[in-house]
Amino acid sequence: MRLQGRSAAPKSGKVTVYGPDGEPLAPVSGDTFADLGKDETVTLAFRWDYREARDFNEYSNRITVTESASGRVIFDDAQVPLDFLLIEKTGTVAVDGRLDDWTAAYPVHLRGAGRNNTGVYDPGNLDATAYAMWDDGHLYLAAKVSDDIHKNSEDAANMWKNDSLQFAIDPLADSPAAYNQDDMEWGFARHDDGRLLANIFFSRPPNPNGSAGELLPFAIARDEEAKETTYEIKIPRGLIHGLALAEGTKLGMNYAVNDADFQMGRDNFIQWTRGLADGKNPGGYDRFALADTAEDPDPVSGTSIALAADKPIVEVGEKVAVTVAAEEADDLYAVELTLRYDPSLFRLNRAELAEAFAPGGDGYLRYEDDGGTVRVAASRTGAVPGAFGSADLIRLEFAALSEDGAADFAVPGPVGVSNSGGQAAVVPQGGELRVAVADTAAVTGGKPNPKAIETIARSFGKREGETGYKAVYDMNKDGIIDIIDLAYVASRYLRS
Repeated sequence: MRLQGRSAAPKSGKVTVYGPDGEPLAPVSGDTFADLGKDETVTLAFRWDYREARDFNEYSNRITVTESASGRVIFDDAQVPLDFLLIEKTGTVAVDGRLDDWTAAYPVHLRGAGRNNTGVYDPGNLDATAYAMWDDGHLYLAAKVSDDIHKNSEDAANMWKNDSLQFAIDPLADSPAAYNQDDMEWGFARHDDGRLLANIFFSRPPNPNGSAGELLPFAIARDEEAKETTYEIKIPRGLIHGLALAEGTKLGMNYAVNDADFQMGRDNFIQWTRGLADGKNPGGYDRFALADTAEDPDPVSGTSIALAADKPIVEVGEKVAVTVAAEEADDLYAVELTLRYDPSLFRLNRAELAEAFAPGGDGYLRYEDDGGTVRVAASRTGAVPGAFGSADLIRLEFAALSEDGAADFAVPGPVGVSNSGGQAAVVPQGGELRVAVADTAAVTGGKPNPKAIETIARSFGKREGETGYKAVYDMNKDGIIDIIDLAYVASRYLRS
């Protein structure tokens, strides 16, 4: 969750998040903040352990903020919905202005004073929830808008001045602070005379531009009794050049809903993030990940854990970096594991998040070392998708102690993992590797010694237990003195 300061005086406090069942969620990265100034933000992570699936993935939570200095509650919202930067794969969707076949979709709520251009949140006057889904040939959009007065008397090109839905997409998720060649901005509206309008406000060839009502199926239904307007849109993939519809694809996207009641112009708008209705800045759009959770109810369960070292042989007193990595990750957002090592041969110096898992260090890491057992909890932070494919997660630096030998590093199962939607799973087995501690000085005498190579060569081919085998000559500790040991000593001699 992101917390933004509103007071002119910096605040410090504690955040408590209660799930849909009223039970508090356990913090992952701590639950306190300090000296948060006006318009500054802080991101805190909490473990989602609510297991009941709900239609439209609607989960209402309560969030309270207690000020440290006074002990009083300075924020209390009992209706905070969960937002997802996920686009679910779908089957057949009937574009009819009803959302009966959207129950598996993930929502984003255009809720709160900060998303209103007026700075005032009045859900009876203007509120909205947006959804997206996909199949192999289409991107689907939907929005349910609460609006006490529906009005649109403008033509397609000017629909944004009255009640309408705007949608922007950066299909390559690569745009800076201005639209790129691949970006598009769309608009949809229901005219007062009953006509349905669609318009492409921005695009570059080969994408179409201008009035788009004949290019795609869409429906807009108004329920005057409920004061709700429902938008449902089916965009063929061919209308957005560069759009890749495949699981794991990330799209930069944004939604805005415009509002006009009686006057001729727009009097308010709400948007998911800035950069659409208030200006054009696709660099600020969130990245939405295409998902297919229907086929895999635990999307992260296919993940496997692997270990890698930056060197297979390390000298006494030198350092080695052991990396914990994920393979075949599918929206991997957090991981909890145990790593075991031999404390007689190695000492843990430090641990850090890998850049691939936490770009710019924007993540959370907690670890405890009991001298042979390291317990690690790591997570991304903020409203971002998890990692996909192969990704380094955690880097641990060890120092080799004053003993010759070989040590196994292992992550035994089970390994706890979860995705950005809070779904948890268990990886039954982790990974392991062996790192040898060599003492070349015992062979060379601690100085450049060309005879050291000859010494190793005389024992070439000898196996453990045979006459002539010496463990100190077996640099990688694999039980045989071979070309690997000879090459290692030669390389150390050349470096000397």
